[in-house]
Amino acid sequence: MNRTIVLVLGVVLLSVGLGVSYTEWASGIQPWGQLLGDNFLFARSLPFTVGFGIAVGLWRASGWRWGTDRRASDGARRRFAPSTVVLHALAGVALLVLIATGGWQYLKGLLDADSPIYMATVYRIHYIAASVLVLVTVAFLTDWLLRGERSLTIGKASSFAACAVWRMSFRNHLARLSDTFLASTFNTWRRQRTSSRFTSGRSRSPCGSSQSA
Repeated sequence: MNRTIVLVLGVVLLSVGLGVSYTEWASGIQPWGQLLGDNFLFARSLPFTVGFGIAVGLWRASGWRWGTDRRASDGARRRFAPSTVVLHALAGVALLVLIATGGWQYLKGLLDADSPIYMATVYRIHYIAASVLVLVTVAFLTDWLLRGERSLTIGKASSFAACAVWRMSFRNHLARLSDTFLASTFNTWRRQRTSSRFTSGRSRSPCGSSQSA
């Protein structure tokens, strides 16, 4: 019951924060356009979005059931909790929208062309997707922190061995990169030197045509 109250309180605070910010934006007190108004609305909503994400993470962690659920009909095991599937889906959709809208903004500036879609609307969709991604990220981090989830990190028992393997792999990568760079630089220098020798070995005739010395 307590975790449900926290979740409802987070929804209420988020709704109040968005409502107050939107009311001030729509009142016309500030002579802002859609883009500048959306900028301030996004900035003001971030604390409430983070707070709601903490509430969602607390709700997940306090009601988490350890163990694997098995379906009675065919004995299939559930790999992920339903809330985990929903949050991952929201994060995936938000990331795709961010890439699409961010790429649209970049291409407009790169091509210096008029956009068939109103750019303030593109920015608005970008801000909404960013808010969703922030919400999901904070919810997951809060949930993992409260439950002590460490499956995505290096375990204590294998930390030394994993770090040693990582450092060896990183050193090998740097060695291959340096070898490739040095070989490319040396080949370029050798081609330039060969070309300069060939050019210096030719003299120009009084008529302007080149001939061998």
